[in-house]
Amino acid sequence: MEMDILKAGATASDGAYGAVYHARWAMRRVAVKKFKLTRSEARQATAIQQEIDVLERLRDKHVIQFYGTTYHDDNLVLVMEFADGGNLSDAIDGGRLQNWETKRRIGLEVARGLAYIHHENILHRDLKSANVLLTQHLVVKLADFGLALVKTKSASKSSGRTSSSGTLKGTLRWMAPELFVRKPAYSTKSDIFALAVVMWEMAADCTMPFQDQFDNAMVATLICRGEREDIPEGTPDEFRGWIEKCWDHDPVKRPEAIELIEDDEFDDCGSTVLSSPGHTDGSGRGRPGAGTTVDVTEEFERVSLSPPWSAGSGGGNRSSGSQMTGVRTSTSSDSVGHRSNASSSSMSSGSTIIAPPTTTPITMSMLLSQAESGQAEAQVRLATKLQDGDGVAKDPVEALRWFRRAADKGHARAQFAVGSAYYYGRGTEINNDESAVWCRKAASQGLADAQNHLGFMYQHGFGLRMDHAQAIVWYRKSASQGFPAGQYNLGWMYYNGKGVEKRDFPEAMKWFRKSADQGHAASQDYIGYMLQHGLGIVANPTEAVVWYRKSAGQGNMAAQRNLGAVYRDGTGVEQSYTEAMTWYRKAADQGDADAQNNIGFMFQHGRGVATDNVVAIDWYRKSANQGFAPGQYNLGWMYYNGKGTEKDPAEAMKWYRKSADQNHAASQDYVGYMYQYGLGVKVDYDEAVSWYRKAADQDNAAAQRNLAVMYRDGLGVGKSQAEALSWYRKAATKGDADAQNYVGFMYQHGRGVTANHVEAVMWYRKSANQGFATGQYNLGWMYYHGKGTPTGQEDYSEAMMWFRKAADQGHAASQDFLGNMYQNGFGVPVNYAVSVTWYRKAAEQGNAAAQRHLGAMYRDGFGVNQDYAEAMIWQLKAAEQGDADAQNSVGFMFQHGRGVTSDHPLAVSWYRKAANQGHATGQYNLGWMYYNGQGIPQSYAQALIWYRKAADQDHAASQDYLGCMFQNGYGVEPNAAEAVSWYRKAANQGNAAGQRNLGGMYRTGTGVERNYAMALSWTRLAANQGDVTAQLAMAEMYELGQGTAVDMRESYEWYGKAAAQGNAGAQKRLQTRNGPY
Repeated sequence: MEMDILKAGATASDGAYGAVYHARWAMRRVAVKKFKLTRSEARQATAIQQEIDVLERLRDKHVIQFYGTTYHDDNLVLVMEFADGGNLSDAIDGGRLQNWETKRRIGLEVARGLAYIHHENILHRDLKSANVLLTQHLVVKLADFGLALVKTKSASKSSGRTSSSGTLKGTLRWMAPELFVRKPAYSTKSDIFALAVVMWEMAADCTMPFQDQFDNAMVATLICRGEREDIPEGTPDEFRGWIEKCWDHDPVKRPEAIELIEDDEFDDCGSTVLSSPGHTDGSGRGRPGAGTTVDVTEEFERVSLSPPWSAGSGGGNRSSGSQMTGVRTSTSSDSVGHRSNASSSSMSSGSTIIAPPTTTPITMSMLLSQAESGQAEAQVRLATKLQDGDGVAKDPVEALRWFRRAADKGHARAQFAVGSAYYYGRGTEINNDESAVWCRKAASQGLADAQNHLGFMYQHGFGLRMDHAQAIVWYRKSASQGFPAGQYNLGWMYYNGKGVEKRDFPEAMKWFRKSADQGHAASQDYIGYMLQHGLGIVANPTEAVVWYRKSAGQGNMAAQRNLGAVYRDGTGVEQSYTEAMTWYRKAADQGDADAQNNIGFMFQHGRGVATDNVVAIDWYRKSANQGFAPGQYNLGWMYYNGKGTEKDPAEAMKWYRKSADQNHAASQDYVGYMYQYGLGVKVDYDEAVSWYRKAADQDNAAAQRNLAVMYRDGLGVGKSQAEALSWYRKAATKGDADAQNYVGFMYQHGRGVTANHVEAVMWYRKSANQGFATGQYNLGWMYYHGKGTPTGQEDYSEAMMWFRKAADQGHAASQDFLGNMYQNGFGVPVNYAVSVTWYRKAAEQGNAAAQRHLGAMYRDGFGVNQDYAEAMIWQLKAAEQGDADAQNSVGFMFQHGRGVTSDHPLAVSWYRKAANQGHATGQYNLGWMYYNGQGIPQSYAQALIWYRKAADQDHAASQDYLGCMFQNGYGVEPNAAEAVSWYRKAANQGNAAGQRNLGGMYRTGTGVERNYAMALSWTRLAANQGDVTAQLAMAEMYELGQGTAVDMRESYEWYGKAAAQGNAGAQKRLQTRNGPY
């Protein structure tokens, strides 16, 4: 068959045992799975035959269709249906699953595919999103049956469970817990567990379960402990329920695939056009649904992979000249992938060609002869050549067989080679248990690298129970023989306190140095780090650089990154961002996520390169995609702030959440903040508190401060000022200037603690000394008002200093205070022009108080030309922000036509705005408008209400008006005593009208016993303030001798004062006086 390979040399995907390419055959686009096996070699490939056997018997809409086999460029090729929609993993990563309906349908179709293959007595054993193919319209096609298992007849009757060969198959993060045992029990239920993980991938939009764990052994441990990935919030309840059922720890409790698709709730979520899988037409094959590809396998060459002959007793297909032409491999008949250790004479499979007979050196023939004669060393040399392809074709299977023969004779290095083969899966399946057995044999004979490897397996629990003490034992044996990796690992254990009582830096340094002196790069890097930070040795940054450079020169990426950091910070070397970037890039190009993150930082901040946020994002993304938490945080920050990209809170949240799930405290704080303010997610105070607490418990000061805010305001938690103060104090103690400022505020105002102005000043000073503008402002305010200061008095000079520090940072309230101090000469000479400058700075930032003050300066012509129109502009800006004082001023200007046309109804409207905020003068003015019927119907009752509101705030003019209304019965029953009470309140505040009216009550004996002396006293106070009516009363009382002796001279003096103010009665009286006085 002629095939037009569409993408020569480029794979579409990699399966369990072969690479998949796009191709075209017979005008049809197909997928071909290509194996590097010649026709004769293919006969030994049991795994390939198994995949073909499985594919041939499957015909279902949700299983990839198999067309047949052929050869192309002398390689075995399996030809299959082409799925033009890629795989589910890429669809998830590419955001193609845009709604839950699509995710539900795909989950259903995967279950349907499983139901069908399970009905055919086939287990997939490697189900994951990457092995779920999709058509252009997202129809599911199960694929990659390279690890599939055909259940035996007896196994299919045993509660849905079956046993494999005793080796682990599949992809670890999708495996069921029952598979992590010496003899894993594969079953339909283990496929269902994998289905649950696939559904979780869709729910989480994440194609790497346990992505924060880079250690596969730890992932296996987590799965076996029953730990599962968190199902994201927002996952529909039924979808969540299916996941939880399908990954139940107990296989018996998991549903069968057929049960899932027969579940009405599960089935209803899918598309109604899907055909029902899993049913057969009686022939043993599934009934093809609409659109199923017809069987075209007869058009392809049939390739039999069963062995066509049995080997003779000679141990290999050898020429008469004893030149080696082939070396046998063997596969035992009862287990796929388990390599037999039988002698060559018992083998029954075909040969793998190592090299053409005409080019094989005579030494190779001799080596083969020696190996076959039982010489262990020759067997090891031969195995090594086969493993490395040294003069022969690489053949890890045959290499393992020869290593095994030598190992069985007790050859230590061969034993270690067998252990390594099982560990790395060279020539066999990975089997940590078997690896540990052989490594122990070699280690027990004193082989240093085997001892080191056995220590590693104890350390990480690979094939052995995790035991750090035993790891130390074996590392020490290896290290004591001078094996550098063993010395490094022993040093690492002491450094991290593993297997020993506590961390022991001197002992770690001893072993790192032994290893480093042999050129071990990782040890050299650790020595550099310990010298830099003084761990187990006196800190010596310069010497640290020497060791970093030794390691970095060998290509050690951690050392390259650390060398970048010391150049960046100038530690032990002259600071050089350019040199730092050079070393960071070397590490980053090797895939070091930390270095990639640092390069992003350098581009973001222009360190050693021109600032380029777009490039920064690219590097942050490289780091983040490797699961590096700081890289994920920084990428989130860029999206949050719109640096190098458009602002995207949802994308920012995605990356913050990935990092936060790895316990990155700053990210947890940001996640809390975004839940608090609804950025990229719905507002959720409970979630915000939860994330703030996670970060706060890690001593993140910003999160502690934010958690304090939640307690302070009662958001997501019960309001508690004491708890708020506790969290503020934690953050403040760590030096968080914002928190220090707020601790000061709480002491100032007695929130959660007894008010203490001295303590408040102390905390404000801590904050201010860090340059925190609000702290500087508050400290200035305390000095301005004489609160908690050393002298207990106002100190305008000190206040001015702190206000200016804050104002220079653009702090608007401080700029406003500076304007006030220059206006009134507090701590500086009066300077209206400078005052206006500071008011304007603050006003242009939108500070309402400054806008009001600037309006007043224009109104009164202080520091600027008087301009009522400009005054109105600024007063109105402040008023529209809700500044009650400005609202009252705007009302006044509308009432009196200052800068605008007089408009009493508008005046009433603005007075009401101010009054409703509790502004006493606004309440008074609104009362006055009701009292006089200006801009609103006259109403003493309403006037009385607003005057009383203002009077209750000690507004003296309102108290005087209330006295008048009670005296005269305006809107209330007359009550002279009540009138006296209100007049007295106003008079005691120095209100001239109140003093005059109280004097009048004493003079007439209204509401109080008549008392001319008291009348004269109160009237004098008002008269001295220029109250013309009081001055006229004083003249009358001196003239009549009321409360004093008759004194016409004094009387006429008061008439004169009243007359000078234009009082007509006083002027007339002066004209008619009798004689000079």
